[in-house]
Amino acid sequence: MPKFKWSHSGLKDFEGCARRFHEVKVLKNYPFTDTVHTIYGKQVHESAEHYVRDNVPLPKEHEFIQPTLDALLKKTGRKLTEHEMALTEDLQPCAFDSPDVWVRGIADLLIIDDDGFSTPTEIN
Repeated sequence: MPKFKWSHSGLKDFEGCARRFHEVKVLKNYPFTDTVHTIYGKQVHESAEHYVRDNVPLPKEHEFIQPTLDALLKKTGRKLTEHEMALTEDLQPCAFDSPDVWVRGIADLLIIDDDGFSTPTEIN
């Protein structure tokens, strides 16, 4: 049996209903099918990503999120969208698709303030 890979969403699914998680994620008895709600959510998410990453104007129907996105864009630091991160079981960084991955996640927006960054020895 292949080693299971954890993610934040997978853990949330498990917390919601361990039996459903097992049936859907482990046994794969119920394949995921998009609903009108998940399709809409993906469209809004994609619009936000393009707005932040590529400065593409939001479609009229998604302009309600512009104040929030503009506030995030005003934050100091590098903005990374859809940033993939992964760790091995001993908590070492690894490639997102590494065979040794134990937990992984994708940050919708990661803002890194390089100027304000301090190493652990500088914190006291």
